[in-house]
Amino acid sequence: MAVMSAKPPPASLARATISPSASRRDLMAIVWSLAWPAIMTFGLESSVGLVDALMVGRLGATAVAGVGVGTQILNAVSVMNMALATGTVALVARSVGAAERRPPPAGLQPSI
Repeated sequence: MAVMSAKPPPASLARATISPSASRRDLMAIVWSLAWPAIMTFGLESSVGLVDALMVGRLGATAVAGVGVGTQILNAVSVMNMALATGTVALVARSVGAAERRPPPAGLQPSI
């Protein structure tokens, strides 16, 4: 039976802070490390409609039109989810910045 030790996390997992004297290159590296997953997600999401249209393209114009309508619905749902996520992040950031340690359901209730 393996016993887990209570070692502190490695320095690479420690809370990141940005020094006031950080160079532009350091700031760009930090921003890129945060942004690349979102960039990949949006790129892959936008390719879903294209891939779907290519898959059903030989079935005719009606099938391609159905894929177009489905893609628009998927995009509308995605936009609503992004708006909800943005509002939730704003509420949580405001709460953390004010050092209000409320339980998560109370702090996130307005976003739901």
